Amino acid sequence: MSGIDVNARANDGNSALMWAARSGHIAVVNALLAAPGIDVNVEANDGWTALFGASRFGWTEVVNALLAVPGINLNARDTIYKDSALICATKFRHTGVVQALLDAPHIDVSATDNNGNTALDIATRNGDKEIVELIHNYQVKYEATKKIAKFAKTNFEHAKWRGPDPDTGRPGGWGFRKVDEK
Repeated sequence: MSGIDVNARANDGNSALMWAARSGHIAVVNALLAAPGIDVNVEANDGWTALFGASRFGWTEVVNALLAVPGINLNARDTIYKDSALICATKFRHTGVVQALLDAPHIDVSATDNNGNTALDIATRNGDKEIVELIHNYQVKYEATKKIAKFAKTNFEHAKWRGPDPDTGRPGGWGFRKVDEK
């Protein structure tokens, strides 16, 4: 693709990657992702990105290919409804896409659309039990991980070099002391 601007955009702001992603053309998406200088986060005039388009139309394989690109913006919003890719996939009941997005690090499940609805709110309203369970399980796992990380950090902050045992003179090591202990 030498000499071709892979990020060129039409009047509506869509790039070739966006069109390929929203149309589910995985071979074209992969070819474009391999092109030097490709920008996966380019936004069309309506705020859509390639990830948003693939999520909207339920192209799980395309979503996975895009998620593999370092630096992809998982939480970009369209300019009309303020939907994220997760909210959009939930609205259109694309369970595989929702799962792929939830498996991606740093997905924002608390993002809201212009009506103040999260993906969980939308899935609940739609009566989509499977997506409700996916999002709920993600939230439980995420909260548990946060608590474990906080506990580990707190304990690490309380760990101090104990030095040699004052009674026996044996070599010491790392140990835990009360915060007020010197």
